[in-house]
Amino acid sequence: MFRKAGLLNLISLLTPCLAFAMQSVAGGSIFIQGEDGSVTEQEMYQSPEEKQDKTIKFERFTKSEALKKFPKWVAPDSFLGNWVITFESAEGVPPYTIQEKRIAQENYGEFKQIRSISISDSCSLYTKTAPVGSIGPERGILPGEPITWRLVSTDKTKFKEIKFIPRPIVAKNPAGTTLLEAELQFARPTTYKVLFKNIDREREFQCISRSKDETLSQRCKGSFDMIVSPEVIGANEGICNVEIKFKDSGETYSIDLPWGEALLPYLRGEK
Repeated sequence: MFRKAGLLNLISLLTPCLAFAMQSVAGGSIFIQGEDGSVTEQEMYQSPEEKQDKTIKFERFTKSEALKKFPKWVAPDSFLGNWVITFESAEGVPPYTIQEKRIAQENYGEFKQIRSISISDSCSLYTKTAPVGSIGPERGILPGEPITWRLVSTDKTKFKEIKFIPRPIVAKNPAGTTLLEAELQFARPTTYKVLFKNIDREREFQCISRSKDETLSQRCKGSFDMIVSPEVIGANEGICNVEIKFKDSGETYSIDLPWGEALLPYLRGEK
């Protein structure tokens, strides 16, 4: 699923996962076949769940739900879903600003101010314990793109922070349990972290990655994280399909990962 010189190279993607072994927990494994036909089981790791501040809430709504619940906040042309962030409390000296960090911005990794919270705002922070929030459309957000918001005090000594994904890439079973999830790491070269989740440690499955005319099939089991770079040498854009097929039941689940210039329509708000 990592492509180098137009070839699929599985070993290249293992390094990032193993580098976090000290912080992560073993949750699954892949089976690597040697040139002599021997098979080696390589342990893989799963990142721990990130701890979120319970006084900050992230919710997603369809357009109709958002229009009904937040008629003054939702723009009529918000044809996609909407998300809402609510800070139930704040720290430090008011007034406050909201700062944002996202992949699709200049100087990725730095926070930039996107909004001030004043007492005249419809969702103002009138006191230190009153709710404050903001709503945003999915338009202009990349699939699987993580966004981090901070609510920062005017003296910049205190802040509250939340990381969320407005347009998640997930595959769920009929019971609603997430089995596959992808988080965008870089836009160019396009790189995702794919999470195989809620899969029993000994449950085997075949993982198949298809991008353009390249296909990789890998025998796996359990839950773990994998770094995937779906770009193909000689192509500017495409969709990488990652599919899992369980050995015991034959069930299949898949997600699509747009890469290269295929991300631009999302960034421009056309998708």
